[in-house]
Amino acid sequence: MKISKLDLKPEIIDFLISEGYEELFEPQEEAVKAGLFDERKTS
Repeated sequence: MKISKLDLKPEIIDFLISEGYEELFEPQEEAVKAGLFDERKTS
C-alpha cells in the first residue's frame, strides 16, 4: 500500500513522503486494514 493512499491528514502524508517513505511493509499494511487508524472511544 502506498503512503499516499493512507487516510491521513495531507501534511502527515507529505512529511512521510519527504522522509523517504513510499510504501508500507506487509505487516504495516495489515495493521492499517485491521483498523489501526480507526477512531475508537476509550472509556
